[in-house]
Amino acid sequence: MAGTTLTGMASPGWLRLRANLWPPFIGAGIRVEHIGSDFRSITVAMRQRWYRRGLLGAVCGGSLYAMTDPFFALMVRKSLAS
Repeated sequence: MAGTTLTGMASPGWLRLRANLWPPFIGAGIRVEHIGSDFRSITVAMRQRWYRRGLLGAVCGGSLYAMTDPFFALMVRKSLAS
């Protein structure tokens, strides 16, 4: 398969591209900026918009959870595999 390593996981660049094209991330305004070559660091960003603010002007907790949830499991899986 193109874009995969020997462990069967996608390369960091390919995974970053796929995550940035994932419809739930596009809809939430979430963008993956960097994935380290060893998957031990991932930088994810979400711009604050008027429709994403809570009552006190902060970003809603559900948006923050959606931004971080899939990457924790990925990082742990890759760390345990090596």
